[in-house]
Amino acid sequence: MLLLWSLCLLLRSVSADFTDPYDISDVDIDPYYDEQDARDEELEIYNEYQPPRAGAFKNTGYVFFPFYNKVDGDSYALGVDAMYYFRRSKEPALSKPSYLRGLISAGNNSYVNAKVVFNNYWSNEYSNLYSSLDFERRLAHYYKPFEQEPLYMGEYRASDPVLNVMYRQRFSSLSYMGIKMEFRNYSMNLKVPPSAFISNDIYGLDGGHVLGLGFLWSSLEPGGLFSIKRGFDFDLLSMIYSKYMGSEYSLGVNTVDLREKIFITNSHIISLRFYGRFIIGEAPYFMLSSVGDIFRAYSRDVYVDRHLMSFSGEYKMLLLEFIMLRGILGIAYHSKSFSKFKLNEYLPCYGGGISFVLNKELGINAGFEYLAGRNTKAILFGIGEAY
Repeated sequence: MLLLWSLCLLLRSVSADFTDPYDISDVDIDPYYDEQDARDEELEIYNEYQPPRAGAFKNTGYVFFPFYNKVDGDSYALGVDAMYYFRRSKEPALSKPSYLRGLISAGNNSYVNAKVVFNNYWSNEYSNLYSSLDFERRLAHYYKPFEQEPLYMGEYRASDPVLNVMYRQRFSSLSYMGIKMEFRNYSMNLKVPPSAFISNDIYGLDGGHVLGLGFLWSSLEPGGLFSIKRGFDFDLLSMIYSKYMGSEYSLGVNTVDLREKIFITNSHIISLRFYGRFIIGEAPYFMLSSVGDIFRAYSRDVYVDRHLMSFSGEYKMLLLEFIMLRGILGIAYHSKSFSKFKLNEYLPCYGGGISFVLNKELGINAGFEYLAGRNTKAILFGIGEAY
């Protein structure tokens, strides 16, 4: 882990030797300007240093794309991803798009997933409301949590509706602060009695619901769909689920997501990421952290634990205006307690793919990915991480 962080710092220092013609972080704006004057000057600087893009900015538009995903284990799904986006800002070159997005997919083992997302900016992007409703029904496999090696116990049918609502207010020119509400109602249709799985330190093996509120501070776009900026980004979230709110379980979930995007040149990009999810309290089984939530090569049912940390890097090479090659390398750690994290007990993830620009104006790409890990692999096709 120390070696990986050393590499991150080295890459950051190396990148500092390159003159970034688009970096506006050192540009001074007169603090005595009023808010609109500062915003106008920021826009002028942004337009001057922004990399060229194809076509003019549009107020509205559509994105439609099929996808193919590994769900879990031997389950795969086909689906479609459609989005209608629009801009409310008076400054379209700086504006973040609001959008309405819908995804629906179905696969083998009676898999069904439907998701609706609405992300809305207003007041010249000083306010943001993000909401999502996600329903998934799948054949799940129960592996005993907190184990370094998978211990298979049985299978069950899971239904998992999740509602998220998040309100954010601009805190600085680069970040937002806000609150988040989450409701989740997880049901498990077990083929064997729950008592066969029960352990003294595992809750919620017969399902249940949680309701929580949390505080966030973030410079990332909610949903992770758009990201064309370079430099450092972060997302910090602390959630509290309490029986006093109507939740069946009382627990806390803290997540840290740190990202660095290094443009060696406009055609060679390195992306670095640290992700951590840490749980306190009586977390039910369905709220535990899973390596599969970070590295899609792994099933979400395997390597489930209270705490999770991952380090990953991605190299992207733009071949043409609309085609790029990608290479991915990462490691993940999971543990029941902080004191039990061990450097030599990690789960690798590696792979690559080829992507093409689906919408350069928004910074969305799509394409094929091949991912592999410990005794697992996956082939994915669909809308990928924005570059």
